[in-house]
Amino acid sequence: MATRALYARMKELHPNLCDNEECQCGGQHPGQLEWQHQMRWAQQDLRQQKCVGNASGKWFAK
Repeated sequence: MATRALYARMKELHPNLCDNEECQCGGQHPGQLEWQHQMRWAQQDLRQQKCVGNASGKWFAK
């Protein structure tokens, strides 16, 4: 599943967690929402733990 699709699914399942607060990450990702930033961190953490993978821009469970 592409990251954008994951964002849409998360917003559908947990709208209360997906507010419009902008990311406070030192200007590294201007315009990115905080909840999207946190999801990207989770994806990267799971990838490092070898729980998920990424191929051709799609994330998948291992």
